[in-house]
Amino acid sequence: MKRGFTLMEILVASMVLVLLMGTLTYTFVLGKGYIMHSRNRMTAGELTRYFLEPLQMEVRNDTWDDDVLNRLTVNSYHDSLKVDIVDYNADYNITNFTGLRKVILNLTWEDVSF
Repeated sequence: MKRGFTLMEILVASMVLVLLMGTLTYTFVLGKGYIMHSRNRMTAGELTRYFLEPLQMEVRNDTWDDDVLNRLTVNSYHDSLKVDIVDYNADYNITNFTGLRKVILNLTWEDVSF
């Protein structure tokens, strides 16, 4: 009686192993992408305070006159910052809404995959 595996058994076992390793690799790569995206979102949340901080001293409705609005480049302002290898871009929009001034900050970035 011969002992050992046939060529077909070895090929089937190899294919199952390749499929399993491919699935695990894809899962890890996909997980890393989600982690990087979450990290970028958390960084963006922290950077929001950084971008809004220069306005904090001037955002008092009783003292925030038209000079402040003109200094902020006619109601629109753009700033950017690079953290690690990701560029974060902030676009400010300042509007006068029924007597109250409103600052809208739109922070954008492009997710970088490794």
